[in-house]
Amino acid sequence: MAPIEAKPTLQHNTFLGRQVFATQSDHPLGQVTDLWIDLRQHRVLGFSCRAGFWDLCLQTYAWKQIETLDEQRIEVQSSPVVHPTLILSLNAETGMAVRERLDLGVWTQQGDRLGEITDFSFNASTGTIDYYFLAPHTKRDQTPELIYLASSMIVDGGQGWLQVPDQYKQQLEPEAKNLNLLPWQVAFAS
Repeated sequence: MAPIEAKPTLQHNTFLGRQVFATQSDHPLGQVTDLWIDLRQHRVLGFSCRAGFWDLCLQTYAWKQIETLDEQRIEVQSSPVVHPTLILSLNAETGMAVRERLDLGVWTQQGDRLGEITDFSFNASTGTIDYYFLAPHTKRDQTPELIYLASSMIVDGGQGWLQVPDQYKQQLEPEAKNLNLLPWQVAFAS
């Protein structure tokens, strides 16, 4: 693989839409539409692209086929495979395509829902996912702050979900104040 000219860390949402070209001919191959990830290995395995909106032929490339990667352009060894499982060795339980919206819920081992993954950052040269961005569940009138969730904190993952240790929930929730109020006092507290 030639030296990667992009930032060493990329985010999923900035990778989508990049132009893909064949290294040998400089022929345009399309725009990135999907990233293929493995949720247990925390790796980007490859990506798919389409030449245009009406193009029904999805071309898939393994991460190792990238020759050059910069801010707007990706150059690949031009030998795509139409069906991603042929080239990426996807596991049906843990491998998934990621488009604009991530549909990954985060749960504790006890089954408490902590929030949703909104994005992830990964190493541009290896495809290793470093962090997931977690939007914790909040009260309706609060705007959630994104939390970096290190891939090392995840104990399991599959189609649409990631699991973290139960202790992680305590890190997200502030300590509750013990008010010792009687029930009739709660009704009148403002």
